[in-house]
Amino acid sequence: MQSGFLYLLRYISQFFLSAVFILAGTAKTSSISKNRHIVHELGVPITVAQPVGILLPFVELGIGISMLFNTTVLFGCIGALCMLALYEVMIIYSILKGRKPDCHCFGK
Repeated sequence: MQSGFLYLLRYISQFFLSAVFILAGTAKTSSISKNRHIVHELGVPITVAQPVGILLPFVELGIGISMLFNTTVLFGCIGALCMLALYEVMIIYSILKGRKPDCHCFGK
């Protein structure tokens, strides 16, 4: 019985995280012009922030979609882990530099 519960918990977690990435990516596609500024606020040089700002929503969508399918869920989870870890490093770096970055989560 417990393995069935863990199996269900895995799929609920997988779906939830997928939905978060899809929602975030979708919200950011409507504000692609702002993404460059948002990425630059986190301490990324402007020359790098431009392509990253354009690609970011599509990477988030790709991660979210890949987490929906059993054949690609591992790649989606690795991508999500890497993205979230990189984001945390960028936030910490910005705070240590004395900035107060706004996360602009979900395209806000």
